[in-house]
Amino acid sequence: MNDRSLRIGLVGVMASLAGSAGISRADDAAQSCVIRGEAAMPSTLSIYDKEQEGRRIARFTGGKTPIVASNFSASARRVAVETGIGTGGFRIKGFVEASQLPLYTAKTVPVVANHVWIGTQQQVSATGAAPGRLKVKRAARPPVQGNFTGSAACSAFTFTPGVPPGWNVPGHARGYVVKQSSVELYDAPNGKPIQTLSRSPEGGGILLYSTEQRDAWVRLEYRDDIVIEAWAKKSELSALPPGETMDYQRGATSQRGLPRLAVQEAVRTLKTRQEIPIRTEPKESAPVVGRIEPDTETMVMDIVAGWTSVLPKSLHVAPAEGEQFWVPSNKL
Repeated sequence: MNDRSLRIGLVGVMASLAGSAGISRADDAAQSCVIRGEAAMPSTLSIYDKEQEGRRIARFTGGKTPIVASNFSASARRVAVETGIGTGGFRIKGFVEASQLPLYTAKTVPVVANHVWIGTQQQVSATGAAPGRLKVKRAARPPVQGNFTGSAACSAFTFTPGVPPGWNVPGHARGYVVKQSSVELYDAPNGKPIQTLSRSPEGGGILLYSTEQRDAWVRLEYRDDIVIEAWAKKSELSALPPGETMDYQRGATSQRGLPRLAVQEAVRTLKTRQEIPIRTEPKESAPVVGRIEPDTETMVMDIVAGWTSVLPKSLHVAPAEGEQFWVPSNKL
């Protein structure tokens, strides 16, 4: 092979590798999680203009807002968000702290395959991502204590809270109580340990049920915000008499209220006819932080030299502290 043939061959290989890399990146992008819905976002959550550092450009108010979250990363520190649905809202694009997104499980999320899961319709925090998957964490409620981390396909998560499914205890099941600080769970009798189940100081003991025993082992089930199907040593549990159950103090659950911004009553409201860029200062050189969508009920807060300070009537988003949303007055 001469030098010219060698060079052509190398160029072909490099082009092939570059093409493969491009396909790989495209595939990764195609598999990135995108979660859409309407969410009651925390009122303390700011929207930044950059994924790292950056400045605050807007904030949520605690009310419900349409939202799209995407570009979850392996570290999941910040995630890209966009508010608005095309018409009738303020569409702000930026980045928020991923751990503060109000995510809920639409399906069970495996913690230990085939044995431990985060239950359905439980609120979780995003802690990381891989192509097509999210890694999340949930702090168990009493009587169980500890953080449970698992991962699942993007479709297993939603912004919409729902009612967790119920569970009917089999009539022939026997109750067992964890009264010490913790108990080791195993994948099988005389198998390998898979999880340490710790008891919360609140609520007495952990009540589990069993319908199967093998010598000194019992197969246990627990179905609450955490779901468990695993084995434990009978000697580490307190057996209840057949047919008897146990009451314990469950940790309180609450629905977060939806705080709203205080706005003067005598505020003029209008409906936009076109899409209008939103800026943080009343001048053309100020950066655009979002857009008012057509057919949006908009409140006029102030007018300065051809510029108007505005807020969405729905108050689903607001300017960052000390800032205002500005649009050209002739666009309204």
